[in-house]
Order: sequence, then C-alpha cells, then structure tokens
Amino acid sequence: MRTTAIRLIVGSLLLGPAAAAGQDKPPAPAKGPKGDPEKVDQGAVARALQQAFDAITDLSQTPPTGKEAGQLFDHAKTFYRDAVKAYPTDPRRARVLADAANDAVRGLLCSRRSGLQPVPGLPEPPADPDAAKPVKDGVTGKDGPWTHVLDAFNRLRDPIANGGTLATGVSKDFFDEAARVYREGRKAYDAGDYWKAGELAKAAGAWLSVMNRLESAGGAETAPPRAPGAQKGEPLPPAKE
Repeated sequence: MRTTAIRLIVGSLLLGPAAAAGQDKPPAPAKGPKGDPEKVDQGAVARALQQAFDAITDLSQTPPTGKEAGQLFDHAKTFYRDAVKAYPTDPRRARVLADAANDAVRGLLCSRRSGLQPVPGLPEPPADPDAAKPVKDGVTGKDGPWTHVLDAFNRLRDPIANGGTLATGVSKDFFDEAARVYREGRKAYDAGDYWKAGELAKAAGAWLSVMNRLESAGGAETAPPRAPGAQKGEPLPPAKE
C-alpha cells in the first residue's frame, strides 16, 4: 500500500514552471535493448551515475546546512558509492541507487531554492503538459498560474499522511524531512508565497521518491546511522481549494 501510494506521486515530482530547469529532472528510467526487456542498458546506468556524481560534487561546494539536511546529503553520497560498487555485477540495482542519489540531491536543491527569489523580469516556463493529473476525488484549485502547486500538495498529502509509521531507517530520514517541508510549503502557499511553496512541494516529492527507490533496491548497503531524535510533526493541514 505504501509503495503504491508513493509511486503515484513519482510522476508528478517535477510539476509546474520551476520544474523545467534541467538540473531538477531525474534521468529517464533505464531500458533494455529492444527485444530484451530484462537486459539493462549499461550506458543509461553509467549516465545516471555521472549525473549523480556531478550533482553531489556541485552541492558539496556549498554543502547544505543543518543536521537533517547534512544527513540526507551523506545518504546521497552513500547511495552513489553503493551504486558504483553494484554497477559491474548488478547494473539494475546500480541504476536504482543512482536515481535515489539524484532524487536526494534534487530535494536538497529545491529546499535551498525555496529561500531564494525569482529573477526579476524572467518569466516562468510553462507547466509540464505531461504531469500527472490530480486524483479524481482530490481537491484542485481554480485554473491559474500556480494551480499546479496546489495540485502537487493534494497529491502528496496521502503519502505523507499514511507513510510515517511504515518508514524505517534511512527511509525515515527522508520521510521526516519530506513531511516537514510539506507542512512548511502548505503554510507558504496559504500565505501566498507560491514560489516557495512550489519548491518545497518538489523537495517533498523528491524525498518520497527516494523511499520508493530504496525499497526497489533493497536498501543502501552501508548507510550511516539515521539522525536521532526525530520529532512528531504537526497535523497535516487539510486539502483545500
């Protein structure tokens, strides 16, 4: 149940105008050669590893601040190391862990960007026409320039509300931070700070995606111990139009 709920939001992690930046977009899933779906395209895996290596290197020049963010960055580096280790004999696991590293860093970058301001006079790119539509019984906002942000929060709400008791170990580090930025983002949306809200929604989605990747990979092999003393978060705000 948790896996299904989380996977429902994976396709909508990069919603909205701010998602068009290339550094936010994860690499396409690895596909085997035509006619052989079981064989992994090692070139695609190598490219995913290169993207993870570049993203980690770039972020390490100005590392994220705070204990929790630092812990997630440490996990991203561990995912990458485990992916490189798995590449020669298990490229499928290597790809999943490389994607987990990319998602972890992407969430950190989105969280950091939420504290920045848009460039004056620079128009937002168009919303992704291929983004997943809100669930039928979900609450959606009136069509407008920031509708996609509210749609993203409504898609994230159930995975956030239902996943806390099931997340353990490294996954719980990512879940706790996803829940935290979700709440912060909803407050920003309600206050009319749609730029900040949109970036925090993307961060929450990216970190929930990490949980899904880890389950597919069977976990990280040498992850450092998770941050101690996670506090119970505030109740989730209700979905709203």
